[in-house]
Amino acid sequence: MTGEETVAVLLKALPVDVLDTLMKRLSPDKVEKLRARLESVRQKPTGTERLDGALEILKKLAAARAAGIDPKTSEALGKINGGYRLGKVGESKEGDSDKPRVKPVEKLQLADEIEVPVSIHHLRDIPPDLLVRVLLDEQVPTLAMVMSVVDPKVAMEVMKRLPAEKRPDLAVRLTQPVASNPELVELLAQAVVQKAIKLASAPTEPTGDDRIRNLATMLRGLKRDERLSIIEALNVADAIACNKVKELLYLFEDILRIEDRALQLVLVELDTPTLAMALSGVAEELKTKVVKNMSSRAQSMLNEESGLLGNVPPAKVQQAQTKIIGILRRFEEEGKLTIEV
Repeated sequence: MTGEETVAVLLKALPVDVLDTLMKRLSPDKVEKLRARLESVRQKPTGTERLDGALEILKKLAAARAAGIDPKTSEALGKINGGYRLGKVGESKEGDSDKPRVKPVEKLQLADEIEVPVSIHHLRDIPPDLLVRVLLDEQVPTLAMVMSVVDPKVAMEVMKRLPAEKRPDLAVRLTQPVASNPELVELLAQAVVQKAIKLASAPTEPTGDDRIRNLATMLRGLKRDERLSIIEALNVADAIACNKVKELLYLFEDILRIEDRALQLVLVELDTPTLAMALSGVAEELKTKVVKNMSSRAQSMLNEESGLLGNVPPAKVQQAQTKIIGILRRFEEEGKLTIEV
């Protein structure tokens, strides 16, 4: 394995944010070469043996540095007996007497490196929801290594929430032996924990459903004309999103916000069983408003129907209320009623 291949194999195993941090510390020409090599490595599985080999080379180079040996000044960077023959720092060769001694390489630290030591048990303390956010954009090898050391129940929660396209490859990797490199596992644990600390203090990015709900809540505070104007514009831009907003824009409790005459028009559209089902378990204030806008005969029929219901499943109550909400929405769009702000 060449030097560039070794570096690419190691970089491939790093979390994305750590990789980006390292790349920022290199010159543009080196970054370009490494990214090209990294792309070629990503197109084929790294394999445990190649990763082990790259780590072994890295360990030997680190040991050489610690011993005052400089790989750059060695004329024998070729493999000898499965390792490298390295020249010592400052070891003179012909023509090298005037060259400066190479300074020891300092430990690379991330700008946001935490002060306390991090180990595997810190990784296991990360809640599933947060761990999903940390791992969502990571490569499958990183996912497999992290999930192999956390509690199986936590790993299951992470697996369920990952993109579907990542699960098959991840499942295959989880059935294979994990690379026997505690240094790499510890490095990944540290990177994941640091990322989790960042994300835990950062505001959670709203999901698509969150954005739809937030918009519906904002529109409910507008007057009818403004609300319908925005809905119309949204329908032109994104009909699917518009329909989702409209489904959340009206609530069953909006009955309290419409005039009695308009409510009477709505009640004409309803059959007694549906109305009785929809009123099951609602606030007394809402039930009173409905009943007072019904005739005596209709009230009697409603009371009789309600007495026959017994325990109503919440799903059936929701279904009946949804039908009434649909009528409220249609009537407002047609100008037959106004839901007061």
